[in-house]
Amino acid sequence: MIKNKKILLLLLVCLMSLPTKALANNKVYLYRISERSRYGTAVETSKVAYKKTVNAVLVSGDNFADGLAGGVLGSVLNGPVLLMSKTEVPQEVKQELKRLQVKNVYIVGGTSAISESALKGLNGYNVKRIAGKNRVDTAAKVATFIKTSGKNYDKRYFAIANGQNFADSLSASGYLATTRIPLLLTGGNTLEKENLGYIQNSGSTKGIIVGGKGSVNPNILSNNSLNKIEKTNFSGKNRYLTSLDVAKKGFSDVRTVILVSGEDFPDALCASNVAKYVSGPILLSSSKAIDKEIVDYIKGGDITRLIVVGGTKSLPDKLLEVINKDQIRGPEEIGNPKEDPVG
Repeated sequence: MIKNKKILLLLLVCLMSLPTKALANNKVYLYRISERSRYGTAVETSKVAYKKTVNAVLVSGDNFADGLAGGVLGSVLNGPVLLMSKTEVPQEVKQELKRLQVKNVYIVGGTSAISESALKGLNGYNVKRIAGKNRVDTAAKVATFIKTSGKNYDKRYFAIANGQNFADSLSASGYLATTRIPLLLTGGNTLEKENLGYIQNSGSTKGIIVGGKGSVNPNILSNNSLNKIEKTNFSGKNRYLTSLDVAKKGFSDVRTVILVSGEDFPDALCASNVAKYVSGPILLSSSKAIDKEIVDYIKGGDITRLIVVGGTKSLPDKLLEVINKDQIRGPEEIGNPKEDPVG
């Protein structure tokens, strides 16, 4: 008996001395959320994340600019971000609004992106448009709406990214949707008056600059009136590694990650719906290869799910073999993100 106890004790000591990652589940299950159109893909992300909700956010599926700030708004309103064209609400989007039993629809963007005539397809809903004279002004107005709505958001922070390029904003969209931090857009060199006005009136004490110096001037928040703002930067040597930097700095205990195209925006614009649901980061990839550092991040920890948002034209199945060569599953098999997948 004493001998058996000594053996058990020795085994326990050996197990405790093993590196944590050696005990982790290193199998990463693959899933894809995709439909024939960008509008359908957005609807599928909504189906994964929401069963019923009173609010929804609609943004242009043809132009990324106004929609970049929509992810945080959707998160604050606890409703999905969906896409529409300039001239109409797609039938699958109408069906999704009905399934969710939505009552309030928030349009982000002006009439040059979504026409007034297109809103006739939303008869029966309470429709509110949030728009400014340009993408910078629209994002600032969205942030102001979040601030004045009384909804739950992190008023300590704001984030700012280049509004001329979708990549950095998409990299941060999962983090911002999860934490409910408003996003401001900039031309990249100097702080616009719309952004300065929001920051000065927001009471925020911490600013996050998303993107490297080629995207956003690292001194953009150096205005004398902002000298007390605590500044943080999410950046990498390219758009792919910027997304990785957001993942590493913004998230802990990650079990699920989302992969989107870093070369085009439509499918990725609504990935924040899923990111909020799984509390995981959005990572970017080219259609040719997933960056090695991103592969190491995914395979080197406790991540058990990789959810691709978008079709095989932008992110081919073969691209994912570096993570796992098993069959890619559909969104209905994602299951509970708080539990390990079964397979």
